[in-house]
Amino acid sequence: MFKTIGARLTGLFTVLLTSTLLLSSVVVYRFFFDTLQREFDNSLYNYAIDLAEAINFDQFGTLDISSEDIIYEESKILPFSLGKALIQISNLRGVPLARSRQLIESPLPFAATQKPLINSLFREGPEGQILGYRLITMPIRKPLLTEALILQIAVPNQFYEAQRKQLLRLFWIFIPLVTILAVLGGMYFSRRALQPMAQITARTKSIQPDNLKARVPVPTQNDEIQDLATTINELLERLERTFNSQEQFIANVSHQLKTPLAIMKGELDVLNMRGTPEADLREFVSSLQQELSTLSRTVENLLILARVEAGLASLAISEFRIDEVIDSQISRMKSLIKQKNIVTKLTFLKIDENEDIDKTLQIKGDRDLIGELIFNILENAVKYSPNGSEITIGIDASSTSAIKIAIADEGPGVALKDREIIFERFSRVPLQDEKGFGLGLYIAFRIAVLHGGKISLTPRVPTGSSFVIDIKKF
Repeated sequence: MFKTIGARLTGLFTVLLTSTLLLSSVVVYRFFFDTLQREFDNSLYNYAIDLAEAINFDQFGTLDISSEDIIYEESKILPFSLGKALIQISNLRGVPLARSRQLIESPLPFAATQKPLINSLFREGPEGQILGYRLITMPIRKPLLTEALILQIAVPNQFYEAQRKQLLRLFWIFIPLVTILAVLGGMYFSRRALQPMAQITARTKSIQPDNLKARVPVPTQNDEIQDLATTINELLERLERTFNSQEQFIANVSHQLKTPLAIMKGELDVLNMRGTPEADLREFVSSLQQELSTLSRTVENLLILARVEAGLASLAISEFRIDEVIDSQISRMKSLIKQKNIVTKLTFLKIDENEDIDKTLQIKGDRDLIGELIFNILENAVKYSPNGSEITIGIDASSTSAIKIAIADEGPGVALKDREIIFERFSRVPLQDEKGFGLGLYIAFRIAVLHGGKISLTPRVPTGSSFVIDIKKF
């Protein structure tokens, strides 16, 4: 019955509303009838005062009411019927001196009191039914009397009871009716309020791996459902990026591994077709080693690319000095640098001697990925630099929020038309006869972006390029 959120919300709303109505009804009932009882008793008291003032005694002690009109009080509106009022006057010993005809056989219960007293009384009616009365008992003191008398007046409280029953009847009709309306209204409004949830659920169920571009509808109203829809769409966006990254990675592997494997297969086929002299055999082996080196580097780049495109979750964050990372990457390139007789120069720009050098050069990020970023830029500079040239690596740590690393070479530079695409995937500029697949600069660019940084290319005069890397410190 309460399997859905709408049903549970409706049930909870109905219980709270019904409980509130019942509690409010009890409070209203008590307040209303306390007020009604008070007004009824005040009217009875005022009537008793008027009647007491109208009672006189002559010099012989004979009781007389100056005007019988006072008994019926036709000029006043009272909450009880005076025609059915029961009046009894007794002395302090309880002996009735005067009373209504209805009290001859069954007098009112006597009570000697020094002040007015009002209470409830139940008597048997003429038809045997039990009738409710309000009884006031009060003393009367007159000048010619040696002792006080007791005046008692009992009036029927049918008006009071009728009002009470009418209000109870109203409650019995009103509360169930409001409860039914609350259930129907709660079902309607909860269904209407949760309709966006149903749409979100239906759309989410329809999304499959082949249509991850689909998104759930986002309600215009700024509420929790809008937040949920936005969160689901953000999740779908991350899933889409992940799936695309996996597909792209597979495409990259196919693209990158196809060429070196084809070359190796072709050379092995040639080697297998005829007898090969020892000199040619050594050449084949050298070629295979070169292709295996290229293949190994390609696989390494693809794995790094897959890690980078996985986002921040794949980062192993730590604090380290950037100059130490640069030194380690120069050491990795030592063989090629020595082969081309290239001079590398590491300089520090705008560093105050009074500052803590460890703190100034320290950044926070993934040390391995930052190392790959530096290595790819440095490798690109070494590959395209002429023999005997110089590569300058400048570190500017003057800013408190970021570090700039400029790697400048004396190579042929990059044409203006190629500068916009040089950081794209598989983008290669045919400067020299150098092997590569156009992943190095793209990986470097993605690592910089992942760390909240950027890479820019600036041409040098008269020749060469300068790659400037901006990386946030923390």
